[in-house]
Amino acid sequence: AKCYGHSNAYNPSMLTAKPTTSCLGLLTVSGAVQLVGLVTIIEGVFQVGTWMPNFRWGPPSYDWALQYVSAVLGVASLCFGVVCMWCTRSLQARAIARVKNFRRCVFIWTVLWFLMVGLPTQIVYVSIPVVQQWPVSQAPGIPKRLILDPEW
Repeated sequence: AKCYGHSNAYNPSMLTAKPTTSCLGLLTVSGAVQLVGLVTIIEGVFQVGTWMPNFRWGPPSYDWALQYVSAVLGVASLCFGVVCMWCTRSLQARAIARVKNFRRCVFIWTVLWFLMVGLPTQIVYVSIPVVQQWPVSQAPGIPKRLILDPEW
């Protein structure tokens, strides 16, 4: 009986012949890695391509930092995408693992970007009088309460 342990974990023939469970088994591992490389390259082109002066990355206080980090990640995505496409031809599993780790970093950056840009919101409140009847509501010194601005 043959034992398949860690010694066969990076078997080069596995990358070219073994089908995956995605696309009903129509993709080989090599084809799936090439697809990930192509998506990474396209992501990098879009990240570098949106580096324009009229595109806002977030609040003005740290917009420039988000813009530069995204530009650096875009260039790195281009490089890692090319490495991913190249490593399937030479069957270097370590390079594929590095691309996988880079994709994790891009995911973490996306979550951090959402936390810095997508979550902070400005809630607008309006002060209205407690008593809503006309002559009393216009009198000075009437207590007021805060509600969410209906126009917001």
